[in-house]
Amino acid sequence: MSFAKAFQKVFKEQGQNIEVPEIIETDPQLVPHMYRAQVKPRCSLQFAGDGIHRNKWIEQLVNPREDGQPTYQYAEVQDVLEKGYFCRFKVQFPYRLFSNCGQDSIFRPMLGKNGVPFIPGSGVKGVFLRYCNNNKSDRALAIRYCGDKEPLTQGILRFHGAYPVGDWAGTISRKDETTYYRLVDVVHPQENRQIGIDEKSTSALALISFYQPKLVFEISSVELLSQEEWKNISGKLKSALRQGLGGKTSTGYGLPFITKDQYNINLSLHGVGITPVLLAGEREFRPPEFRPNIFKATLRSHAKRLLGGCCQNQQDDKRVESKIGELFGNTQAPGKVEIYWELRNPSPQTDWQSTYDIRGNLHISTPDTDVEFLKCLIKFAYTMGGFGKSWRRVWHKDFYHQNPRYEKLIGCHWECHDSGWKHEISEWINDIKTPQQLGEFLNNLENVCKNYFQVREPQFLTWREAWHKKRVAVYSKIVSQSQVIELFHNEIYKQTHAIGGRKTISKNGKEEEVLVISSVWHRMLPIGNNQYLEIITVFHGDRNKWEHLERGNQLQPFIKSLKMKGLQLAWGQEPQEN
Repeated sequence: MSFAKAFQKVFKEQGQNIEVPEIIETDPQLVPHMYRAQVKPRCSLQFAGDGIHRNKWIEQLVNPREDGQPTYQYAEVQDVLEKGYFCRFKVQFPYRLFSNCGQDSIFRPMLGKNGVPFIPGSGVKGVFLRYCNNNKSDRALAIRYCGDKEPLTQGILRFHGAYPVGDWAGTISRKDETTYYRLVDVVHPQENRQIGIDEKSTSALALISFYQPKLVFEISSVELLSQEEWKNISGKLKSALRQGLGGKTSTGYGLPFITKDQYNINLSLHGVGITPVLLAGEREFRPPEFRPNIFKATLRSHAKRLLGGCCQNQQDDKRVESKIGELFGNTQAPGKVEIYWELRNPSPQTDWQSTYDIRGNLHISTPDTDVEFLKCLIKFAYTMGGFGKSWRRVWHKDFYHQNPRYEKLIGCHWECHDSGWKHEISEWINDIKTPQQLGEFLNNLENVCKNYFQVREPQFLTWREAWHKKRVAVYSKIVSQSQVIELFHNEIYKQTHAIGGRKTISKNGKEEEVLVISSVWHRMLPIGNNQYLEIITVFHGDRNKWEHLERGNQLQPFIKSLKMKGLQLAWGQEPQEN
């Protein structure tokens, strides 16, 4: 039945005889993107490359009247903690907050009137109830406030959810009067490609998250409550929020405040490097943002490398995946490891600054049974490379001295200092000063992985970067400045895939150049007194990566170049000539 006939039938049932035209002329471009089907011809939001529809969707969300007066900026409201039936208070979140409505292909929060996002009351109640049930002294209060199933009991509280006030969209106004919104977030899983499990590139997925929001929480009661009891209720909800609100809490989303007691591993870090860009605006105008989830991404991928080289047999890859999911989470369940980055120098930066120079405290929580492995994992990540974009290379701005000055942004550099906390100092991560100590650490790491994964004689999977001494060679030397950085710019070596050249692929009938993941890591580990332990990690399991189109395989020439610079084997097995 057509829509016209359906309308006519309804009108006749109501005693009205109204003719409805069979064809109703409607300009599809007048339909807001928010109400269009999530398919490419109409409105494609999910994939990072589809920016036109997404930018329009965002503009209509935050400025639906197109009059320059966004409707999402609710005015400030006053807290209410007086004796009565109602309670209201505000909480400031220092990073992002993510909550998914699950209604279409883009990850976004529930939307209320005028498209203003909110956190449903059921979500807030769930956080509050979980906290009360986890504390024996509060279980009776949980029944009083939230009710119970057996016997069926109705709680006295009504959770009205939470909504943002102020600028939750992260508005950026440039000097040229263009406006962008940092609420567009991104998820881009790359670990399988980075490790060499699957060489195919993955699609970056867009999601919408509140940007440093201030949320208003509102609760009402069917009973008259005293001011003291309302303070107790709001205090318990704020304590419950320490575990996080919404999704992606294991990487710091939805955490308004923390206590050091929540975390059993704490480090003070200083890092410089390249800031990844957001998806807001056109490609050439996208603002950068230092993303704390890089820590979890780095640790997760390194854990997979280490366990991939510590297996019982070639069919052990599913066991590796299961252990990684157990630690860091997957689509079925959250992981054991919780990470929070506490920025210590939130000084204003230019909106389009392409590099970061930050100091902060990295807090990590994990069960006691996993602490030894996690500490070794963190130390491995810090010692061998660092964190974030381009972590396989040293920070060229500091370590590549050329005349004229080399301007291209490559690499990163991280240092770890005393955290200042009595119960946690950084000596355990800073005790590698010599090639011998590096070798001792990597030997101990191998034993820790064997014990953790319960393997006696470890075998390696066929992944390019599975960590096993038969496939990896680590060279090092104490230096005051880099001895080998020029090798990465050698016209012969840099044309091999192992060092990081490019390859040509056919895509949609066209030839396209793509980057190739390097099989060599380069780190300048600070050891004090303006000296460094220069570390080169060479993966040689896949010799094809070292082929040069005209000069043949360059693995042995590269190893010889390292030795000529004075670097010696610290761990692993040196590749033999074919």
